[in-house]
Amino acid sequence: MFRKVFERLLLWRFNSRTWARMHPNQAGFRSYHSTVTNAAVVHALLESSRITHAVFLDFQAAFDVVDHVLLADVLRRRRCPENMLALIASLCFFDVWSFVVSDGTASRWFPRTRGVLQGSPLSPYLFNIFIDGLLEDLNRPGTLALAGSSDVMPAAPPIPCALFFANNSVLLASDLDEVRVLIQILERWSSANRIALNIKKCAYLAPASLQEAIYLFGAEVLRREVYTYLGFPVTARGIDLRRHLKSRLEQAGKRSDFLTLDADGWGFAHRLRVYWQYLAPMFEYGAPLLAAFAEDSPKFWDETTKDVAKLTKWISGYASNPHFTRNLLGISALPSRFKALKTGFQVVKKHAPEESPLRKLGLLIWKPKAFFRRLTEDKLYEKYRKTPESWPRDRSLSKDRRSVQRFLR
Repeated sequence: MFRKVFERLLLWRFNSRTWARMHPNQAGFRSYHSTVTNAAVVHALLESSRITHAVFLDFQAAFDVVDHVLLADVLRRRRCPENMLALIASLCFFDVWSFVVSDGTASRWFPRTRGVLQGSPLSPYLFNIFIDGLLEDLNRPGTLALAGSSDVMPAAPPIPCALFFANNSVLLASDLDEVRVLIQILERWSSANRIALNIKKCAYLAPASLQEAIYLFGAEVLRREVYTYLGFPVTARGIDLRRHLKSRLEQAGKRSDFLTLDADGWGFAHRLRVYWQYLAPMFEYGAPLLAAFAEDSPKFWDETTKDVAKLTKWISGYASNPHFTRNLLGISALPSRFKALKTGFQVVKKHAPEESPLRKLGLLIWKPKAFFRRLTEDKLYEKYRKTPESWPRDRSLSKDRRSVQRFLR
């Protein structure tokens, strides 16, 4: 316990040091970054046709194969102070011993020379630092020529060539030649840093009219029509949000069926708590994107009525009017709830760094499609900002994220 507390304090110190800064396209384990922000960028670029090719990568046992010597070299090149490097090494990869259990039998202890420690607060951060060099190479200015079509501002920043969430990575390109350039950079970095790719789990999305294959280390990358990226079903035209919500609601329904096996003695108050803690998060994942999409699709919510009514019935235990039951239990209708979550998403956008892809997206797309405009503009959030009297007085809730949540209740 003491070790984890100490590592968290050390991690807090990292965030204020220049040598520990990461590329803005890395969203993993960082404040005001999330899987939803990366998914929003990918969807907006594919939907607007600014990007037509996407290669999704799977690094093989990524956290377990980081070479300790190479990691130390990366930290030195980033000008990490020697005393800090010595402290990190003593905590995470100096004189570390492990054993393997197979068929109930433990092996002998052996020294570890690769991999970051499981359960350590520093491990995800160290992995991000290690892989940051790849992001720098892929997104280096001049790596790819800027597209010169009329819907791009002359002073627009380059379209991101790669987005990472820890080791969940995607390469983005506007044509096949750009894809091949990015793959060459990836292969060169992967070989130099001894991190292999699981090519069977990688995927390639491209327009249906293009039939040419792409190769990683001589092996063909599987062509997919749909690929699950960070929990979202992505096609060549962006995220299939209808499929996403339907799938999530079905999963929540199956989980409620499973819980029913042992829920005979539960009262509705206990079921309601279970709903908020275990069921609602399943289908509320990606709510800002779904709310933005639904504003232009009035019948979108009609498709969810049956699944939501099933969950409402599970909570109350009665097959009565779902609208009455929902109001009685204090559960907002799906459209209202998702709009509120979309408003909360504006806090993430507001506090994201200026160089964040989410912030730059408005410049990348000179004539943004309605989806991106609806996602990043929110009247309810603007109303909140203009009405200070609605803000909470409690100092513990003074931060934007918490005060928005209080305002929306």
